[in-house]
Amino acid sequence: DRTCPLHCAAGKFHRAGHVPTHLQQEVARFCRQCVEVLDDPKFEGWSVQRYLHHRGYSAAFSNLYLHPRALGCFSMPDAAPGSFCMARLVAFWKMHGLVGTTGAPRRMAVEGGMARYCEVLGRRLADLGVDLRCGARVLGVARRRAGIVVRYVDAEHGHHTSWCDHVVFATPPRTVVPMLEDASAEEALTLASVPFS
Repeated sequence: DRTCPLHCAAGKFHRAGHVPTHLQQEVARFCRQCVEVLDDPKFEGWSVQRYLHHRGYSAAFSNLYLHPRALGCFSMPDAAPGSFCMARLVAFWKMHGLVGTTGAPRRMAVEGGMARYCEVLGRRLADLGVDLRCGARVLGVARRRAGIVVRYVDAEHGHHTSWCDHVVFATPPRTVVPMLEDASAEEALTLASVPFS
């Protein structure tokens, strides 16, 4: 029988022995049961709150386990965890081996934490000849006949302009529109309507 690890929430728990049995049981039930939202079309579009209410999970489970853990998922929107799309959240957790019935999760992590991802990716891109401008703040991006012009401020507060063939926006869609100096009304509307997930 698979159980999920229980983490400290608001200083309430420090090790598994201090977790009330009913909460441990709810966590184990949730880790087995929640994957149903990925396969059953009746759960399409359901929020976390709706699902938890439907399945009878307690307020303690929501407040001490699920909400803190959901807030730690970088792929979720900047919103209250109860409003998150249940299927997206569960898909993320399943991909990371945190829920489901396949046995204990086999986790891999980069030594040194998440900040190391950027270092490793930066080195790889530099090895491929990519010119990286780390620490730069983009002021504007505009399309011109000769290419794309990017205006930015570097880490030392110097203003620069670079010409590019392509630009990749690795940022939430709602933050792209203010950077586009020549966005059409359709582009602005489309980008503003994309939910961040």
